[in-house]
Amino acid sequence: MIWLLACAEPAPELVANPERVTDCTGLDPQLRALCHVQVAAARGRAADFAAVTGACALYDGRVDDFDELWADECHFRGGEELARAGQLEDGLRHCNQAGRFRKFCFAHAAWQVPPTAEPLADWEAWATPFGEREVETIRARWWFNQYFGTGTAAAPKVDSPHARGAWALEAVRLCAGDLDCARAGWTRALSGDPLPPERRLGRYDLPFEVPGDEDVPTVPTFGGGQRYAGTDLAEDIDIALLEGAYFRESVGAGAFVPYLPDPRPRVRWTALHRYRTLPSEGAEGTLRTMVDDPDPVVRALASDALQYRTWEGKKNLPGLKKERPAP
Repeated sequence: MIWLLACAEPAPELVANPERVTDCTGLDPQLRALCHVQVAAARGRAADFAAVTGACALYDGRVDDFDELWADECHFRGGEELARAGQLEDGLRHCNQAGRFRKFCFAHAAWQVPPTAEPLADWEAWATPFGEREVETIRARWWFNQYFGTGTAAAPKVDSPHARGAWALEAVRLCAGDLDCARAGWTRALSGDPLPPERRLGRYDLPFEVPGDEDVPTVPTFGGGQRYAGTDLAEDIDIALLEGAYFRESVGAGAFVPYLPDPRPRVRWTALHRYRTLPSEGAEGTLRTMVDDPDPVVRALASDALQYRTWEGKKNLPGLKKERPAP
């Protein structure tokens, strides 16, 4: 696009902040396409689903690669902006038409859903047209909005691992990283000072494949990550709390040490996943004791950590990112 702007003779001027498709009239085809994308984004921010649809309609015929590219980009920008404006279902409808950008659109929409957005009326029903994993990611973000930074952490009435994960984030925050205090919050509501939306941030990591855990169910978490799903309620709460501790940036490696020998594999794996990436004077020695562990996941995580000295901030992602089975 920079080349087009530089080499067109004479170079047509792109309308500043276009709001209507009629603002794009008279532009060269390439610039008109970019203008339509800008209109879709602007009308998405205004929660105007019909106008976004109209802005993208010119390219929906997809008669050639040019139209297909700009149709995908138009639906991508319109969809993510509609989600940001709180129009979640309308935003997802456009994301579903975003072609090569579809996966990224769902991810962007999930990250940008505001606390005021209404939930999807039927999460399971939306999984059919949009894809189970995509909808699960949106679900994780919606629950995050219901808990994190709100100043209240009561056990969710909905039996959902996404809800438990979001509850754990806020419980750990309200308990200043004390996991015993946070765990007690499952039976008695915790309360404290809320955070403004712009400060509802934390530490997170992207998912990756580890030899030996390929068939273990996972749950999407805020930020595009995934956590292991527990085999029962108690285990799932402990895994969620460990992830909540990692999300809180002031929590150090020591918080995970008591869980490194946990007899429950998924709890132990979660603790090791997080421990290995945090600064710790004893990390090298601790990890060396694990390289001959009978558990292949523990061996893989420990060996990789030692090879790349991940506790020094040199993170490595062993294997390739992949779609994981839902719980």
